[in-house]
Amino acid sequence: MHRVAIFAVVAAVLVAASANAAEPKEVPPAWAKRASGDQLLSFLPAKAAKEGQDGKAVIECDVAVDGNLRNCRVISETPEGYGFGAAALLAAPLFKMKPATVDGKPVVRAARIPINWDLERGVGGKSFDMVTQAVWLEAPTRAEVQAARGGKVATAARVVLNCGFKPDGTLTDCDEKEASEQGAGLTPAARKLLGKFRMAGADKLKDTRILVPFQFDPGGSPGVEDRRLLSKPAWAQRANPAALAFPAAARAAGLSEGRATAECLVGAQGVLVDCHVVSESAANVGFGDTAVAAAALFRASAWTNEGRPVDGARVRIGFQFVDEADEAPAAAPPAPAAKP
Repeated sequence: MHRVAIFAVVAAVLVAASANAAEPKEVPPAWAKRASGDQLLSFLPAKAAKEGQDGKAVIECDVAVDGNLRNCRVISETPEGYGFGAAALLAAPLFKMKPATVDGKPVVRAARIPINWDLERGVGGKSFDMVTQAVWLEAPTRAEVQAARGGKVATAARVVLNCGFKPDGTLTDCDEKEASEQGAGLTPAARKLLGKFRMAGADKLKDTRILVPFQFDPGGSPGVEDRRLLSKPAWAQRANPAALAFPAAARAAGLSEGRATAECLVGAQGVLVDCHVVSESAANVGFGDTAVAAAALFRASAWTNEGRPVDGARVRIGFQFVDEADEAPAAAPPAPAAKP
């Protein structure tokens, strides 16, 4: 395991300006509870820890009327490719704010939270190798999550477990890492679901643990939940390039490129079903049909980085087609003139 020196981990908050920022009766969100440096340090991405890489991320969350951060999304992360954005999302439940108010009444407002991981040489140290995001080949379904929670959640709640894993990707030796105020008591529900997980690539990782988030959402209409759209899915499987052959009808029509977007329903374990064309250009020459056929070969990670099952959501996949056969080989240079 790699040893990395730790200097400090600092978090601050920038409140997003509202449309009525000039109104004197509106009070923006303010801090009620901040994560400690040691707490944030435990979310340092494994790759950054190994390389001693500083990093930062900015997330934007809705500050609910109870002060909890919800619907968090990554605005930026620097440098890219290390997982600082995903780590910041996992750390979000450590923060709590006083909600914004209008005329003294709490309202939902957005807040931006920058989180910085600063590493300095020779100042303390901590051994690290932690995965903060994974591609899940198997994970609990929405129905299984609802059954495990037993109807105990009136408001959104979150639990994060720190787990080891076996070479086959199944989880083992899990401890509670964090639980939101509403998540207190829900760790047993999360533990019931652990046998449903299997991650990809586990056989290539040694001396590593993973943070597994669980987001328990309040009960609601399944129809509403079914309409959620996965914005940045992780892929457990993609279509083979052979499935994206340039359509013969498009070539016959004299086209050399085209685009199409397919939308699919995400089923259990990330399998995509019920795919249909959302847009295509040009139309009716095979781009849409090829996109639908290729999309059905994709498979989404079965669990999101925020801690939710993916089944019941929808996902859109865009394809760009280029007819490589249309690119004629470069002409051979002219032969040198014969010398007299």
